[in-house]
Amino acid sequence: EPAKVPGWSGWWVLVAVVLAILLVFVIIMCVISHYHRPKLEKYLGGINLISEAIQEDLEIQLQPMRRPLLMRSVSLINTEDPKSAAPLRLWNAVASGEQEEVEQVLATLSPSPQVTLDGWDTSPYEEAHRRGHSNVLRVLEGFMNKQPDVPHNDMILGVLQAHTKKIDAVFAAASGGQYRYAGGVDVLLRAYSLPGTIQDQHGRSLLHYAASVMLADVGPLWLAPDIRSLVESHGIYANAVDFNG
Repeated sequence: EPAKVPGWSGWWVLVAVVLAILLVFVIIMCVISHYHRPKLEKYLGGINLISEAIQEDLEIQLQPMRRPLLMRSVSLINTEDPKSAAPLRLWNAVASGEQEEVEQVLATLSPSPQVTLDGWDTSPYEEAHRRGHSNVLRVLEGFMNKQPDVPHNDMILGVLQAHTKKIDAVFAAASGGQYRYAGGVDVLLRAYSLPGTIQDQHGRSLLHYAASVMLADVGPLWLAPDIRSLVESHGIYANAVDFNG
């Protein structure tokens, strides 16, 4: 009987081949990652940015619809009444603080700045006082041949009361977490020409409300994209001194 020659069996040969293939694959991947790492990081970073943007849009879409007290818009109102068209256009231009538009309306249509239309609370002249649009106010006074003067007490009290109501409406929306929709903080700040640095009667800021108000499950009521928009769009200073000093 011939003697058996020592050597590898078929299974050991197969295992050795597989290990060799894996070793070559690992070496190739190391070389690729070494020379193309910046491209891979850029590609993966782009994927992360896309996923974050999708998640942010989804959070905005899933924001619960609330029903705040709707406020009158200052956008242009279409009307077929020729007697109302010019005063409405003037009122909206005054409310927006658009001096050139005010001058154009007065020069071409000549509406009275002191006329209050039915259903409206203020005349264009009173609205300029309430919003503090001094440049527009000078234009209106020049059109009326009215010398600049210290407003009378009724005008001052009316401006203060109107301003207080606007501030209260903004903070009522803030306490409800309402920001983007009709009656929300963003909409009201723009409609009322108010800065984002306003404070309530206790000295608390909008950012304080955004960080403090909570849902019943103690979760945050404000969404992160809304807080970011509040800070970036309305001049909020995150490091400003709070009401406690």
